[in-house]
Amino acid sequence: MEIKAGDIAQVRLAADAVRNSAAVVSVEGTDIVLAATPGIGPVREGQIVIVSGTGGDNYCKVVDGNDGRLRLRRMWSERREYFRVDDVFPVDMAKVDNEPGFLKAKVFHSYDPGSCESGDTPDPGSVSPLLWKMLCDINAKMGLILKKLHMDEEGFGKGGDRAVNISATGIRFTSREDVREGETVELKLLLPTSPPTGIITYGRVVRVSDAGEGEKEVAVHFAEMGEEVRDEIIHYALSRQRQIMGKKKQRESGG
Repeated sequence: MEIKAGDIAQVRLAADAVRNSAAVVSVEGTDIVLAATPGIGPVREGQIVIVSGTGGDNYCKVVDGNDGRLRLRRMWSERREYFRVDDVFPVDMAKVDNEPGFLKAKVFHSYDPGSCESGDTPDPGSVSPLLWKMLCDINAKMGLILKKLHMDEEGFGKGGDRAVNISATGIRFTSREDVREGETVELKLLLPTSPPTGIITYGRVVRVSDAGEGEKEVAVHFAEMGEEVRDEIIHYALSRQRQIMGKKKQRESGG
């Protein structure tokens, strides 16, 4: 995880499996500057880049890619084997016949009407404050209904909440579905972001074990995803991990 100026690191876009070597020019707090490497291809601000050193992976966001250098802001550093988070959210699984590499993962964002309170307020005297508040409340409630309808139409949430262990490369959960190792499955994940984010992705079942009471623990390795899908999962996992670490520190401090 520790990385310093002068190191030769392995670098790749989060959505790409190909690693490229790059020299570390400087490390300043959470900022890492790399000598640009042609192999990583064009990058844009906000993309997730993984910088791997001898200790593990540094998950970074692109800040700037000009002047022959790549400036990154470190979001999280973890050993790859530990970069997994536990949570509870809806997962729906279905077997498919196609090879996972030929199936396209997708992201479905919930409808977000925004908040009328954060926009321009009406001119004084044109609308009473009480009426404006009522309109904002109606807008918020309609937004919640539309979010729910949108996700229902896409088929998210049918599988019910499941305890999951998830990373950018795979997921493990319990299921009553009859699946076997080596089979290809479609997964519909409803990530508990705000607003909720729906993910349709595909992968191969790599392990099935008895979990008792008629359930099986199923481990799925995700197929190669598009950049948008993988970034959504990484952002969610980073946010969830920071939340877990924050609660842990609070408990340890007696707060």
